[in-house]
Amino acid sequence: MKVREQLNKRIIPMFGLMLLCFVLVAVALMVAPTQLLLLLPVAGFVVCVFFLQYGIRCPKCNNPVAQLIYLHGGGYFRLSKKIRFCRFCGLDFDTDIESAGKRQRESII
Repeated sequence: MKVREQLNKRIIPMFGLMLLCFVLVAVALMVAPTQLLLLLPVAGFVVCVFFLQYGIRCPKCNNPVAQLIYLHGGGYFRLSKKIRFCRFCGLDFDTDIESAGKRQRESII
């Protein structure tokens, strides 16, 4: 499995959940008798945004890389093929996960 595929497996479900929370906020605004019902979808949306910003990390340097999806040429539900390297350590996202882990262990020793 490639590093890009591993990152996309974490990015795609979070974006889906974030959009679901956004839709639930819109529906709750239209039909909710109290504003208390808005609290849960808004909290879910905020948690998804924070997870996308800080929870998805490079397997080599452990820095957050999900912000790369907001760069020019990035997709909203995946890491764009135009973005090839981690901006912190230079890890090629098209390498295998096993070889990325070996390079990290070698650099520590």
